[in-house]
Amino acid sequence: MCRNCALGAMTLCCERQDMSKVQIEPDRSVLILIEHCNEMKRQERYSRTITGFLFLGFTALFFFYTHSRISSECKHSIKDSEYGTGAYQRQIGTRPNAHLTAPETSIHNVTTLEWESKNGDAFLQDFDYGNNALIVPKDGRYSVYLQLTYRMTEKFVCIPGNLIQLTQEVYRLSDSYPVETLLMVASDTVNCSEKKWRRSIYTSGVFQLEKGDRLFVKAGNAVLIDYNEKRMFFGAFLV
Repeated sequence: MCRNCALGAMTLCCERQDMSKVQIEPDRSVLILIEHCNEMKRQERYSRTITGFLFLGFTALFFFYTHSRISSECKHSIKDSEYGTGAYQRQIGTRPNAHLTAPETSIHNVTTLEWESKNGDAFLQDFDYGNNALIVPKDGRYSVYLQLTYRMTEKFVCIPGNLIQLTQEVYRLSDSYPVETLLMVASDTVNCSEKKWRRSIYTSGVFQLEKGDRLFVKAGNAVLIDYNEKRMFFGAFLV
C-alpha cells in the first residue's frame, strides 16, 4: 500500500517537473525573440547615425569645395557710391581681366568713349587697351560689363515735358568679321521737367570672344555722362 503511494507520489512529481519545463521553454523563446528585436533596433539606430554623419560630412565637404572654388576664381566687389548705384571692381587674378574707368578729362565729341586703363581703380591683366577699345588676349567666354552714370547739367538744353533718351551700347570688332557687332545695349529716359536728377545704367553679359577682338562703348547724350571712376566703368574677364 505504502509502496503504491510512493510510486504515485513520484509519478505526480515527475509530471509537475515536465509541465514546468513546458512552461519555461516558451518563456525562453520570447526572451530570445525580444533580445533579437532589441539588437536589430540597436543596429538600425547605429546605421542611421553613421548615415547621418556621412551625409553631414559630404555636405560640409561639398560646401567647402564650392566656396573655395568661387573664392579662388576672379572675385569682385560692389562698392556703394554716394548715390547708391555701386561701382564694380575686379581684383587682379591669374585669369585675363580688365577694369576701365572714367578718363581724367571728359571729351564728348568722339565716336566712342575714352577710358582710363592704368591709374586709380583701373587696371589691365593680360588685356590691352588702344583706340578707346579693350583688346581680348585669347579665345574664350568672357563676362563683359558696363556702367554709365548720367546727370543734368546747365549746358544741356531741355524743354520741359520732353524726354531725354539715355542709351549706352557695347560693340565688338573682330578680325574674322571686320564689321561692328552690337553685343549689349541698355537705355533709360528722363523727363525734362526734372531739374536735378542722376541715373546710373548698368548692363552685363557673357560672350564667346576671339583673340584680338576689340570691345568699345558708344553712348547717346554723352554730354550728360558723369565722368567719375566710381560711376563710369567698363570691363571684362575670362570665365
